[in-house]
Amino acid sequence: MEILEVYRERVNSYLENYLSSISPDNLYQSELKNIMKYSVLAGGKRFRPILTYTVANLFSIDIQKVDSSACAIELIHIYSLIHDDLPAMDDDDIRHNQPSSHKVYGEAQAILAGDGLQALAFEVISSDDLIDSGTKVKLLSLLSCSAFKMAEGQSIDLSIVSQDVDIELLNNLHKKKTGSLLNCSVMFGAILNPNISKKDLSILDSFSNHIGLAYQVQDDVLDVTTSDE
Repeated sequence: MEILEVYRERVNSYLENYLSSISPDNLYQSELKNIMKYSVLAGGKRFRPILTYTVANLFSIDIQKVDSSACAIELIHIYSLIHDDLPAMDDDDIRHNQPSSHKVYGEAQAILAGDGLQALAFEVISSDDLIDSGTKVKLLSLLSCSAFKMAEGQSIDLSIVSQDVDIELLNNLHKKKTGSLLNCSVMFGAILNPNISKKDLSILDSFSNHIGLAYQVQDDVLDVTTSDE
């Protein structure tokens, strides 16, 4: 089995474990848990956690110390997809070859599921006993900053619909909307190495910013040139 598939299966397993460990106090909380699982366990490339695992592996970080970060970044990503699919946003009815969360459970419950996944992402990292407190603060700080930038990018995107914009604004939009979480994914793997050099941090930061832009450009081209199938 190739290493990327190993990482994909690993993060899928841990995502399911984290969601299954939620202990609802009543039937209504159980419903929210089921909605969260519906979107998280629907599949996907898991590109962001794979980046985190890959970068951490470059520095020989114990993989068990990487699991919470890899899961957290994917939980934030899935929360953003649930909200992006809503009629008030991108209005998409299908996600990962199944009906979007709001089509199955309604818009209000989908919003709450996204909110729950965002909160769970921070809980996953903060409760990881394998990571020291100083590193946790760095990880949580970067995650919160990246999540805000992602929301900011989506806001910019919504505000320029049907408008002609210059390349500088478009690049800034992509850097925030898509690039912020990809940057976070790469930098998570770097932060987990307490001895990483400033040079390596700078190289990885530059790499992550460029791959974030390339990823979004490819996605936009595919939206125009390919069918839903």
